[in-house]
Amino acid sequence: MKKLIILAMILALSVTAAFASGSKEADTGSKSDNKIEISFSGYLVNGDGAEAAAVAFDSVRTQFLKDNPNVVWNEDMLAHDQYSNKVIVDASGDNLSDIFMVKAEWINNWVENEYLGSMNDFLDNDEEWVAGFAPNVFSEFTRNNNVYGIPYRIDTTANLFYNEEILKECGITEFPKDLEEFREVVRIIRNKGFIPITAGNLGGWFVDICIFRAFVDRFCGNEWNASMNMKNGEAAFTDKVFIDALKEFEGLVKDGAFNSDINSIDFIQGYTNFYQGKAAMLFDGSGGILPHTMTAPAEIVEAMKVTKLPDMKGGKGTGIPGTAGWAIAYNKNVAPEKLPIIEKFVKAIGSSDFANIQAVNSGTHAYKTSEIDTSKISPLMNEYNKMMETVPMNLAVTFSPAVLDVMYSGLQEIIIRTTTPEALAEKLQKAYASDLVK
Repeated sequence: MKKLIILAMILALSVTAAFASGSKEADTGSKSDNKIEISFSGYLVNGDGAEAAAVAFDSVRTQFLKDNPNVVWNEDMLAHDQYSNKVIVDASGDNLSDIFMVKAEWINNWVENEYLGSMNDFLDNDEEWVAGFAPNVFSEFTRNNNVYGIPYRIDTTANLFYNEEILKECGITEFPKDLEEFREVVRIIRNKGFIPITAGNLGGWFVDICIFRAFVDRFCGNEWNASMNMKNGEAAFTDKVFIDALKEFEGLVKDGAFNSDINSIDFIQGYTNFYQGKAAMLFDGSGGILPHTMTAPAEIVEAMKVTKLPDMKGGKGTGIPGTAGWAIAYNKNVAPEKLPIIEKFVKAIGSSDFANIQAVNSGTHAYKTSEIDTSKISPLMNEYNKMMETVPMNLAVTFSPAVLDVMYSGLQEIIIRTTTPEALAEKLQKAYASDLVK
């Protein structure tokens, strides 16, 4: 009997030990798995002909998942327009992904509806990381001192390109330092038989977005732009600074700065005078750099330089108007345990690795690059990238279609001298005020 009791006790202890051992192994297994599911949605589809940011995203996301094997990544990547439509529906239905791409023009509404999580903790805890971003790059995604998006690219809209050889032929060995000198250079170039600035403004948008906004920056500054964008009533088109910007543009028209057919040809046709060596300068967005280097004759490309509109003595702005356009954001209602992974991911997007890939694919970037093979990039693009390390990208205001219609037609009328700066400012303010009432 004693032997049977002892045997039963041994068996019981063995089962208990085995159960305890199994439980421990199960616990260890669950801890080692420690999987965190992260959902992402965006429009950066990679493949043949993909934009530089899409190529960079694909590479950086792949490396991020290798470095973080505990992340289960659920990605919904759609074409641009499809994504834009779907994410608006997702937001209204409280069905946003953990991380997603957000458009600058949605920020006011999406902050008001509490869709977006603040990036401030990520930014405040890492000054070295923040220092790598281009100046003013967060402005479009900042409301009430909270940053709600991490931009991955910037596109400047009003860069000034010039033919260095034509300027030399006109006796100009140094590009003008301020607007006063610029106006004098325009007159010199015109008197030498060249078109000072070539442009195509059929439809009206090109002069506004790619030329006039640079003058708004000089006279009005970033705070005026931001106020108009936020519609807080602190700035108006009838402000003296805006009317003065219109007057400066009108002065260029009177000086014969532009080609006579500017309003009757499109922007691509407007490049022709520059490509043929008939024009000394043109304005264009940063997205035009690669097409220019591929389309213009070799001798024109070789002589082509890029800069910003010269500064204004006592002016409010010294940068180039532009937009980040899109940024990486996260869902305000995301589970707290996901935040460390989200922080890691946005830092992977806002990084030199991401910027380097964009740069070698002739893309613009919001973060500083590290050592890259600049021989793979056109000299003009290299020059632009170097310039943007110190020149701030200043917020370009997004206006309603009604305001833009008045702006586009009004600037065309300024060019043909059928309206005045004061009259145009009044019409613009009336359209703008109508939007505020809505």
